[in-house]
Amino acid sequence: MLKVNNMLLENILPAHVVQVYLDLNRSLDELYYEKYDNVAVMFASLTDYKLGVEEDGDLSDKFVLRILDEVISDFDRLLLTGTSVYKVEKIKMADWTYMAACGLDPNRRESMDSSSFNSIVDRKQNSPYNRALVLTMVEFAAAMMKQLKNFNRGSFQSFEGLNLRIGISNGEVAAGVVGSLKPLYDIWGNAVNMASRMDSTGEAGRIQVTENTAILLDGCGVLTSYRGETFVKGPGYIKTYFVPLDENFNLIKKDQINTLMIMNLRKAVM
Repeated sequence: MLKVNNMLLENILPAHVVQVYLDLNRSLDELYYEKYDNVAVMFASLTDYKLGVEEDGDLSDKFVLRILDEVISDFDRLLLTGTSVYKVEKIKMADWTYMAACGLDPNRRESMDSSSFNSIVDRKQNSPYNRALVLTMVEFAAAMMKQLKNFNRGSFQSFEGLNLRIGISNGEVAAGVVGSLKPLYDIWGNAVNMASRMDSTGEAGRIQVTENTAILLDGCGVLTSYRGETFVKGPGYIKTYFVPLDENFNLIKKDQINTLMIMNLRKAVM
């Protein structure tokens, strides 16, 4: 029964939180709360869905549920197949938006000894650990886009296909469990709000990130494209960036661009 309880809880809560709730000595009134200096947060919204069955309400509801179940199940499987040492956690699914985060592990804290920094702020934010979390989250977002393309290819006779609009940010996050009878693990903070804004103000088929996230990706050698100043609710106009992908939905490294430019120059000379 303990194994069954563990399995059921791990489907709705992160593994480290499950162990807390399986503690028989824990008070039922005790609140579970965590605080993180840096977490990468992603909101991914399914867009452009034209199902072709809108004239039949009952059929449409069932068809939408089946499509949504298949797509989300595909995304959930990606959580188990990632190669990064840093775990991506699904937070929740709201309507057509998939929310996930990377860095929600109280046993892992960034190492301050692995690099040199120009300031205390840079030391806290632009560290190897923080860069790895952001890179893992963006790679997961790219994998979602690739998986959705494969799904669309296999379902083209049923409907016209789906698209993903993804927003990612990073920063301080508070996490905790709400509800004792039906517990829900959730996260709060400016990083969560900004990731949501990056999604809602983004473009279908693209990954939009905040400037601080783009800086960390730059430190990983990943190419980002400056979009310009985008108006978001709250802070107003802020600098945002897109993360371009190649034809195989891989992140583009900056050294790849330099190599390609050199090759093109050589061809032009010849």
